[in-house]
Amino acid sequence: MPGAYSADLQERVLDACEAAEVERAEIARRYRISEATLYGWWKQWKAEGRREAKPHAGEANE
Repeated sequence: MPGAYSADLQERVLDACEAAEVERAEIARRYRISEATLYGWWKQWKAEGRREAKPHAGEANE
């Protein structure tokens, strides 16, 4: 299984989606992520207003 994506990549992908210059499928291809990953990030951002990943279980929320 691949490692976690960087917060920077997620931010750039969501910025590209927000700019809506091309379809999301094209954005996924450009950034070499799956459309499902892109959709999950987009859905999370719209529903919860956050662009970063949730902390892992057991990590302290400071």
